[in-house]
Amino acid sequence: MIQHFNSCAPELSSNLQNPNLVAAANQLTWNVGLTQFAHPTIATVSVLGQVLGPFIFAACMFSFVAQINVVVNEKENGLRQALRTMGMTEMAYWSSWGLWELTLAFFSGHLITCFGEQLT
Repeated sequence: MIQHFNSCAPELSSNLQNPNLVAAANQLTWNVGLTQFAHPTIATVSVLGQVLGPFIFAACMFSFVAQINVVVNEKENGLRQALRTMGMTEMAYWSSWGLWELTLAFFSGHLITCFGEQLT
């Protein structure tokens, strides 16, 4: 009985929906094409607007390069191995390193934001 019901259910469902699909297909029209994406126009063209974006990007890249420099120096000098030999755990090392870098990122981000607000 259950097997008979399961085999009849899709057939019954499709028979009930066919008139609705035919009626909807006659009313629908498809317009396929490319259109301009809606965005606000940029009204101001100034030197500050053209220079500020690359300046902020350069400031962020400078901090990234400085972090990579720190990692390379630690690798070259074997600082992590020396600290591990003295008994420092990996968790303590990476926590202190992450906390220091987050502090630097916090201050540099806020300085960029504060001086950016001064310019506008």
